[in-house]
Amino acid sequence: MNRPAEDHVHHSIWNAQLVLGVLVFVVILGLGIYHRQQFEEILETFQEWVERAGAIGVIAFILVYALMTVLFVPGWFFTVVAGVAYGVVAGSLFASLASTLGATAAFLMARTFFRNSVEKWVEGNPTFHSIDRAIGKSGWRMVLLLRLSPIFPFNVLNYALGLTSITPFQYALASWVGMLPGTILYVYLGSIGESFALEGEWNKGQLALFGAGLVATILITVKATQIVRGSMKETGQKA
Repeated sequence: MNRPAEDHVHHSIWNAQLVLGVLVFVVILGLGIYHRQQFEEILETFQEWVERAGAIGVIAFILVYALMTVLFVPGWFFTVVAGVAYGVVAGSLFASLASTLGATAAFLMARTFFRNSVEKWVEGNPTFHSIDRAIGKSGWRMVLLLRLSPIFPFNVLNYALGLTSITPFQYALASWVGMLPGTILYVYLGSIGESFALEGEWNKGQLALFGAGLVATILITVKATQIVRGSMKETGQKA
């Protein structure tokens, strides 16, 4: 695949996930506005189940989310659901733990059981080889920037990074920190969507916090992408 086409595919995947996340948010709002009573009943039933499930429900959520990550299923849906079910703080904690667990499991599988298959996936891919060289030079910092930037599809990156020289601990820690801003934003999206559906309105503080978080996430993503591109350019292949 040539570079322009490859970049187009990568950014299309990112944009599609973003659009789908916003779509879920819009659906929540639509149900809350036009089918308020029915949606309230659904949410109340769901939240009652979450409360009854307790720790077992949390463990099941984390394991299912992690498994879906390993199976290349985008995690945005589960992250939004975490906001609906558990609120911003607990939801961010559970979703962050699940996404990091899934990403680390995929990383370890690529380094062991599926190494030959992953090597065939990335064979001849100049972007991956640039990432590999950049990680060899910058280590965990490059992984952190990659997680902040949509320069490479998240689920593919989980496996591809298993072929690099980074240690599992550094990979897991850098991935967790790098994915955290996006995770919190999606969880908050689910939380305020649920709040609006039940209460029918947002206060100015909620809107201001959401707006600030969205702007901050965009700025972080843009800056991280610029740094990643610069680092990869230095290794001999422009991202």
